Amino acid sequence: MFKGTIKSVCDMDNINEQGQKYYVNSKNIAYKNKYVCWIDIMGTKNTMLESNEIAANFILRFHQAVLSMKERFTDMKYYPVMDGVYITAEKYDRMQRMLKELFTDLATVFCQQKANRHRFVIRGAIAYGAVIDGSLITSNVCQISPNYRKLMLLGLPVIQAYQSEKEAPPFGLYIHESARIPKNFQGRYFIWLCNDSSGITKKLHKSINSYFNWCYAYRLYLQLDESKINRYKEQVKEFFGCLQWSPNRNNM
Repeated sequence: MFKGTIKSVCDMDNINEQGQKYYVNSKNIAYKNKYVCWIDIMGTKNTMLESNEIAANFILRFHQAVLSMKERFTDMKYYPVMDGVYITAEKYDRMQRMLKELFTDLATVFCQQKANRHRFVIRGAIAYGAVIDGSLITSNVCQISPNYRKLMLLGLPVIQAYQSEKEAPPFGLYIHESARIPKNFQGRYFIWLCNDSSGITKKLHKSINSYFNWCYAYRLYLQLDESKINRYKEQVKEFFGCLQWSPNRNNM
């Protein structure tokens, strides 16, 4: 920590009575238990290395869908990060309803786009626990402008959701152990497709298989590992099989 002479008036707000710069009073930090969901687009690194324009198209379309959820589910908080987003909610029923609508929306977009070249796949993970968001970082904690701190989200569930995303199948959501709460999220996959009345389940299954068959056919150009493609195809098969018996299939 910095101790010494104050050289600039601009630094005054960041120095406490002992002359410590960038002081934080950790004792005043408050926490809230929330569900934290991380969702992102698969393969963005490869897409961006190939074409900035294609990557930007995918990312902006994804965030348009997220924004439409933000306008409908105003009691939840959204933290966009490049090709992904963190979403938090205090209530299970609000989180699961929003996730069903968001994934159905993007699955419909995926199916309507007939050219595999112009499709993008999402997946995500859900965790639960104590988090700090910008509303809890008050002036009693430290001096950070409201416009900046509202973008901040800290806590173990943030890491758990991010790290668990790799366990999710394409167009699936993995449930971290912290979020497997009785009468709420159960099992390893959140089955958002159940109680389907639009026929999206059958369409999505067919479209995802078509997409990964295309990826396999052009795996050298796309610089995709053959074993990864085969794993994704196995995950898809397993995910759609889980629709019949998953512990959370009737929670929608």
